Parts: sequence; C-alpha cells; structure tokens
Amino acid sequence: MYRLLAALLSTSVLFAGALVPVEGLSPYLPPAGWEPNRGQIDSSVLFYSRGSSAISVTAQSLLLTPRAIRQTLIGSNPDPAVRFLDPLPGPANIYAGADRQKWVTGLTRYRTVQLSDVYPGIDAHFSVSEDSTPTIQFLVRPGADPARIQFDIPAAELLRQASDGSLAIYLTGSRIGTPFVYPAPSAEQGTQPRMVQFVTEGKRFGFQVSGQDASTPLTIRLSFLSTSGGPVTGGPSAVDGEGNTYRGMSVSDALGPSTVPCRLQLVAASPCLDAAIYKFSKSGELRYVTYLSGSLGEELNFLGLGPDGNLFAAGGTNSANFPTSAGALQTTYAGPAPQPVDLGPSDQTGDLFAARLDAATGTLTAATYLGSPNADTFVQAAIAADGSMHFFPRAIAAASTGMPTTSGALLRECTTPLPQERCREGYAARLTPALDRMLYGTYLPGTSLASASLHPDGSLLYAGSAGAGFPTTPSALQAAPAGNGDGIVARLDAAGTKLLAATYIGGADSDWILNATLAPDRTAWVSLQSFAQCCINVRYRLLHLDANLTRILAEQPIAVNDMRAAADGGVRLLTVGDIRTTNDAFLRSACGAYNAGYLRLTPAGAISFASYLPPVAWSDSFGTMSPGGRPMLTLRTGSAEVIEDRDPGVFAGCLTDSPSFQLTETVVPGGLVSIFGAGLGPQEGAAFQLVNNRVPTTLGGTRVLVNGEPAPILYASHNQINTILPHNLAVGELATVQVERNGASHSIPFLRGVGAAVTLFRADGSPQRPAAALNEDGSVNTPENPARPGARVVLFGSGGGATNPLGTIGEIFPLVAGPASAPARVRSADGQILSVEYLGAAPGLLTGVLQLNVVLPGAVPPLPDYLRTIFPQGNAIPLWVDSPGAPSPGGFVTVFVTAGPGTPPAPHGPTDSGSARWFSRTTAGVTP
Repeated sequence: MYRLLAALLSTSVLFAGALVPVEGLSPYLPPAGWEPNRGQIDSSVLFYSRGSSAISVTAQSLLLTPRAIRQTLIGSNPDPAVRFLDPLPGPANIYAGADRQKWVTGLTRYRTVQLSDVYPGIDAHFSVSEDSTPTIQFLVRPGADPARIQFDIPAAELLRQASDGSLAIYLTGSRIGTPFVYPAPSAEQGTQPRMVQFVTEGKRFGFQVSGQDASTPLTIRLSFLSTSGGPVTGGPSAVDGEGNTYRGMSVSDALGPSTVPCRLQLVAASPCLDAAIYKFSKSGELRYVTYLSGSLGEELNFLGLGPDGNLFAAGGTNSANFPTSAGALQTTYAGPAPQPVDLGPSDQTGDLFAARLDAATGTLTAATYLGSPNADTFVQAAIAADGSMHFFPRAIAAASTGMPTTSGALLRECTTPLPQERCREGYAARLTPALDRMLYGTYLPGTSLASASLHPDGSLLYAGSAGAGFPTTPSALQAAPAGNGDGIVARLDAAGTKLLAATYIGGADSDWILNATLAPDRTAWVSLQSFAQCCINVRYRLLHLDANLTRILAEQPIAVNDMRAAADGGVRLLTVGDIRTTNDAFLRSACGAYNAGYLRLTPAGAISFASYLPPVAWSDSFGTMSPGGRPMLTLRTGSAEVIEDRDPGVFAGCLTDSPSFQLTETVVPGGLVSIFGAGLGPQEGAAFQLVNNRVPTTLGGTRVLVNGEPAPILYASHNQINTILPHNLAVGELATVQVERNGASHSIPFLRGVGAAVTLFRADGSPQRPAAALNEDGSVNTPENPARPGARVVLFGSGGGATNPLGTIGEIFPLVAGPASAPARVRSADGQILSVEYLGAAPGLLTGVLQLNVVLPGAVPPLPDYLRTIFPQGNAIPLWVDSPGAPSPGGFVTVFVTAGPGTPPAPHGPTDSGSARWFSRTTAGVTP
C-alpha cells in the first residue's frame, strides 16, 4: 500500500519561477468608512457606508442593504447632534445622477460618527473596523435606561434568537430563505463585561443587561456583518509607471428611505450597484475612491491608463441619469426603458458607458453613453497610443443591433440579426480621448463569438468564425471555407474602413477561434478549436501567423484560455489540461483535478517555460493576463503575478486529499494530505524512518505546522509533501497549514475543517482507478489476480473521523479493532449498497490510514454507458464511498473480479495479519 504513496510522490529539479505580489496592488479593499450626505442622496440620510452591502443612517432609522431592511429606533430623538470623528485617508468623489450641481468631490470619509442623545442620556457611536465591520455602540450614561433602546422592523415576519445569542431576522414571505443575522451583542462597564442579550417582541427587538451598575457608564455593542473589505477577488485594474494601482469594483448603492430597491432576488429587495474606482499608492495607501452612479445599476468592466495620465473606465448601465459630461458623444440614454434588473452573467445592460478621470485626483473630466435602442452587451476596451478609446468584440458576447456607426465604416449595419435584437456580427468603435466624438463605429464581418487585440498603431486584430461570404484579402492563408463554419482572423485598419488582412482557418469539421492576440511585429497568435459535433472531442491548435495572415509560422496542439503576445513576438498563455512542465516551474504537479497552467512560447513555437498554477478564490476563471503577458492571479491572499527567472523560496501552492488526489479546501481530522509547490523539501526527496516508534515532524529540513502545531511528515521533496493532520481540527472552523524550510515559510490559509469524510486509495493513475485492495487470501487485487463476485475485499483509505481507540497521530495503530465514527456507505455502479463489515483504523499501520472490509455483489452489476468504454471486458466493479464532506464524492475506485458467480465469504476480522503484511511490504520507504 505504501508503494501507492511513493508512486504519487514526485522528484524535482532546479527551479526559477515564482508567484509574487503585484507591485503596488493592495489585495484588500480599504475600510468602508462613513460618508456624510452633502446632497448626493436622499436628504433624510445623515451619513452612510457602502461596499458589498450598504448602511444608510437617518436621525431615527437605519436602512440595511442588500436586503433593504429598514430599522426604526422607536421613540428616539428626531434631531440628534451629529459629530464626525477619526477621518480616513482617501477622499471620495461622488458622481451620482445627471444633475451636476449634486456631484460631490473631495468628500472626507470617517471611521466614527456620533449621534448625541438619541435617547435621554444615551449616545450612539457608529464605527467601522479595519475589516469593514460596522458597529453601533450605545453609550449609556449613569442613570439612563438601556431598555429605552428598541428597534422596529416593519418588514419582518419573524425574529428568532439562536443558542449562540445571535438574532435572525426573516423578512415577510422569506421564512424559508436566508435571514439577516445580527451576531450576539456585547456590553461592558469600564473593564468589566456585562451579560447582555436580545429581547424580542413581535417585530421589535432591544437589549436586556444583567448585573448593571446604574451609577456607572454602560456600553452596549451591536455589530453587523462586514460590508466590504477582505480580499479583492475580481474587477478590472491598472498600474501606472510610479507603481500606483487603480482597482475597479461594483459596490452597493447607498439607499435612502424614498429610494426604490433596484431589483428583487426571490422575495428580497436588493440595492443597485455603483461603479467604484479606487487608487492605491505604491505602498498600499488609499488615495481616493470615485463613484459613478445612476438611479439603477452600473457595472464596471474596464480600467486603463492613457498616455497623458488620464484614467479611463468603461462598463454598462441601466440608468437614464448616468453622470455624463457636457459635450459628450452621447449625453442621453438610448437603451430600452429603464427598469430594475439584475446584471446577470450575460452582462446585458441598457447602454454602455465610457468615462475619463484625472488619474491624480479621481475627478471626472468626461463621460458618455454608448448604446443602441436595444439591450447592449459590454465588449472589450483598450486605450491606444494616442489616447483614443477602443471598444471591440469579446468572446461569447453578442452585439446588439442598432449600434451607432460612422460614414465610411467597414460595415454600417448588422447584416445577420438574431432574436432579441442581437447580432451575429461583432462590433467595434473608436472614441476620441475627450469622449466627444466617434472616430469610427462599425460592425465586423464574421461572428460575435470573437476575440480581439489592439495594436499600438490603432489597428485591431479580431477573430471568430464565419460561413461563406467572409471577405478575405489577397494571398490569404485560406481564401474560402472548407466546412460548414471555419475560423476567421482579420486585422482592421485604424480608421475602421477596411480590412488590412483577412483569412479563413479550418477544415471539414466546424472550427472557431475564441482567442487571438497581436504581437508588436503585427504577427498574430490564434487558438483554433475544431469539432465534428459541438463541444465533443474538441481538437485544439495554437497558431502563429505572419502579419499578412498568409503563412503559419509555428503551431502547437495547446488549448488556450487567455493569452498575450510578448515583446519578442512569442506568446504567454493560460491553459487547462495536462502539460509538460519545464525544470524551472514553481508548481510541477497539478493540484488534483485543478490543472490550470501557464506557458511561455518562443516565436518559433517552442515552450520555454511551463508551470501549473495554484487554485484561486474565484470560480469563473483562473486568472487574467497582464499587458506584459504574465497572468495576474487572484489568490486566497490577494493578487499575485507570475514572474519568471526568480527563485520562489518556499511556495505551498495547494493541498489535496492524498488517497484521491482531489483538490480540497476542507480538511479531515486525522486525514492524509499532500501539499504541492516548490522549495518544500530536498531535491531528491526523503521518506520517513520511525524515530522512537513515531513518524518525525521534521524531515529533510522541512516542517509542516497545522494551526501552529507540528505534524508528522511521511515524505518531503522539492515539490511535494505528504503529511497526516491532527485529530483536533474543529469541524466548521478555519485551519492554516504552513510549510517551513531553511528559515522560510509559506501558508495555505482558510482551510475549513469537516467531519468524518472518507476517501479511498487508488493503486495508480489509470482511468480504471484500480483500488488499493486485498483479496480474501491477502493478495493484491489486480486484473490478473481478481476477486470472486460475492467475496470480501479489503480497501484502504483515509479520514473516517475518531476511532475507538483513537490512536496517536504519527504512531502505528495497535493490532486491535478501531471502528471509525464515519457515516460512510459503499455502493456499486447500479446503486447497490454493499455490506461493510468493518470501517475503522488499519491495525498495524499508521494512525490515519483507514481500512474497509467490504462484501462484493454476487454478480457483476451492469455499468452505466460512460464507464463501458473504460471497462470493455466487464470484469470490474467500480465502487463509490458516500461520505458527508468528502472532497471527491463522485470519485470511484475499481475492484477486479472473475466472470463467474461467487460464494458467500467466511467471517473475516479487521486484525487479519495478511492485510498488514501486504500493506507494509508494498510500501517503499515507509515500512514500520
């Protein structure tokens, strides 16, 4: 069995690639702060805080978003004195609505706001912590009555207190939905804590304090869930030459009592989103935040710096009163009737918008709509060397019909309309730096399923697919389509009037191109996908084409998710799939099933650098390419960038469940896990030897700390560690796994403990997934040495939770039965639940290794269609373990059987010496 672990370990060689933080990029949003109302929103609002959600405060109420929960302070002072305290760095510029007289610039944000005498003898302090958690502190002076403090929630249907002291607020009609929750309150008098709890009556709640001394001031603290802050996990960004970083986000609008919620999610009202643009200094200090806001939703999709120090932003809006500038190209909304809508994955909005800001101060210098009478979809944007702003096609995004075009444009109208006013063709536009004129607007022959890349000279490379009739240029690589639909590549001139080069690329099958990039020498890299039937057996070709699109300069069979051309004419790209890493990779093994990779190719198509990438915190993509071509990744700890030719030191890229090698962000107490990265251990690798009958916690100069405590290490090499987790990991709580070596360290944070999840070892990595299994006679189960149907087999795995006796992590489990607490079951391909005679520790083996004695079905169950090609001989039984919290609930292992029927097995206990002998003799390097 230990041979399995050794086979899954890998050796390693010299390395020189690293992931480093993006210079100047703050991976965290700043504290949300409180912004005074200077006329930018409803006049009844005194101040507000906004981020991923928002809180607006009036003299006698709070409005909490995104659930639009209004809370009234019953019988409170209608005119309390307001005092703003502790100013925060980074003023706010607020461009809300079309009325320029109500725009506010240079507004100071504050950490604390005091409302005096909201009740007789009671002040309220509203504060925001560093992690943007808003808190209300009621300061009760001697003799004042804290029972006066009462909130009324008109929209509440049910208020329910939990055993931990928290309060869940269910809105009308949403009792089965997710409630709004207040954590348990706290109270103190001086340094002495006081018992305080919520008191509810109908739709009202207040506080009950025990042990209060009425002659001493009392503080009652009520916290909200965080409204912003935390790691930035998306949004456009840009970095200037001084290292200042500009980050764009969509944040909740600050709603007033008379504001209609933007949209409905099930039965709960939600706010609109505003476009927020943050500037951070090189050292990470916030310089300003600028909001662009209409009465409905805005979504920010692009940020870019112009050559003269201007900052450009673009996105989509549903607002008829978006803040445009005088003399802008399009000052009025052209889209369909504004209505509360959710900006969903389609990114369809009423109109597009473009804005120009002074990069130094964040003041708005120009802004315009760009749209048609139909719902528009955001496209890509870029800034040319002359400062002009370009919009051009984006993959899987159909343009709308009726977009504005210019005289002399390549294609004035959409010639291939689709339902819902969509257009099969792409669309491109070029605006002056002042956003006051359209230099060109044109539809693009081909398809809307396209990718594009802007050259500094203003020419535009775009690619997609087309049938017959696409206008190729003389000497094109392929002048006519070869199938029903072929890929196309074209380069549009800077005036938008003609194609400088255009060609088909494809064969008899269907082909399309969703990724294309233009190199400085005007050569083009394109990624072609081909298939006979949509999305089945797709074949990939990465092509390097000459500037005139007449010749193929290089070719590789690589699937591309995103790519950028390099200065030398080569290309850097992101891919998903198995890759052959180079010796200088910083992650030479895929993180379980997560196999995103980064490659650098020379102009001749040779791979000069290749590495797998660690997992990231967002699910829709695994990174974006920087203008220089390197991927910018949003990791759990913030944004980082791949830097080649740099020693990464110690880099812990990911953690997987050892038996299944599935990537996981959960950890099982007592489970076996593998850590992948670089610089983790010695180059040649080291397997443990027992020291005083224990697995050592230091191996080859490497230590692994789980929540600060050293863990036993089974194996350590340059790019992989195998270790056993402690039993005391709390279910549901966060854990941190840290690797230390030669004075350097790196952590994998935010791993969450789960219950008794069970996963099973496999004998190798083949598609058949043969189980690490013993037959009844103690021999290894293989296709050449199968079990009988109806016989008993012994499987090995990890997890299972606490055993009885528990065993000591890092020591050999005694030769006694140790049943596990796991609520696991084993089933076959046809859904049969198999008899599990024993589930628990593997006697005589390391604590943490799990043993399952399972009785096979009396006949080979029928296989589902998707498994028949893997097991054409029909001599195998795939088995699944269903276990709550298991990292790979859909994974299976295979036990091989003979064709004939079996006989009932004889009784067989967990301490059978054959299993222990087999387990130890087949485990290289780690035999007890």
